[in-house]
Amino acid sequence: MVHYRPLRASIAGASWGAALGVVLQHARLQRSIPASGSVLVVMSDSEEEEMISGAHVVVYSKNAESDRAFFRDILGFKSVDAGHGWLIFALPPTEVAFHPSEDDVHELYFMCDDLKSEIASLAKKGVMCSKVEEARWGSITKMRLPGGGNVGLYQPKHPTALVSK
Repeated sequence: MVHYRPLRASIAGASWGAALGVVLQHARLQRSIPASGSVLVVMSDSEEEEMISGAHVVVYSKNAESDRAFFRDILGFKSVDAGHGWLIFALPPTEVAFHPSEDDVHELYFMCDDLKSEIASLAKKGVMCSKVEEARWGSITKMRLPGGGNVGLYQPKHPTALVSK
């Protein structure tokens, strides 16, 4: 079992890596974490450096090639070819939410400001969306991917973590 303990790294003039190394070494010497364990380091705003630069979402598909074409041609997402036609797509600004569940299930929802207009635009491209459902947190539909999976599309009714346009 890994134990997480918040520790403050405040080593003047030290880089994030150097500060983290000192904190980890100190924690291990104090036997507060195992050698293979983890530590949560909390830094003040003035010392904070961005550690995570983005997110990579994986969507599993029974027909990945057709779903890649859908993201490229229908949704219009820009991509890079990682080799052999394996496209990796740039996504709009993103946020993540955690909901309680007994299963290891993940869902992908795209957000929009006007769900009815977005559904009409998709229909012109031949995309069928499910009936719109109203929930406390938003108006939701699902788009069927060519590979058989579903991707959600919703207009949030809740505050979002995204920076306003």
